[in-house]
Amino acid sequence: MPQTIIQIVREISDSLTQSTAQTRNLAEKLGTIYEKIFDQLQVTPKFEGITAITVMPQATSDEPSHIRIRLAKAITLNELVTAFGNYDESPPMANEPAHAIFEFKTTSTTHRATLMAPLDSDSTTTLTIRRDMIP
Repeated sequence: MPQTIIQIVREISDSLTQSTAQTRNLAEKLGTIYEKIFDQLQVTPKFEGITAITVMPQATSDEPSHIRIRLAKAITLNELVTAFGNYDESPPMANEPAHAIFEFKTTSTTHRATLMAPLDSDSTTTLTIRRDMIP
């Protein structure tokens, strides 16, 4: 049985938030690296339902900072709320819509995941997962 997008997001988040995560190793775990643009690794994903993954490192280390995923089929804000709970709203930035910000725990004891989804419509095909230290 294929994984749901929510299951895939949780799996990617678990990998991203591990204390030993390294950008290149993480990208290779998620699929096949096909291009490096500056420090960002473009990945052909191994997951059904995801068409592209970009893995971005932290500015000062090889630890990953963010992962952007492009979905083959849009996911609704209601589906994200059902899976991850209530969200905070970020303010809009120049040429960018406000985002729903979902913070959730993973299997990591050192980091948590923050899922971001644009709020310019009721559904999206782009999600960003950020790796944050647990305070």
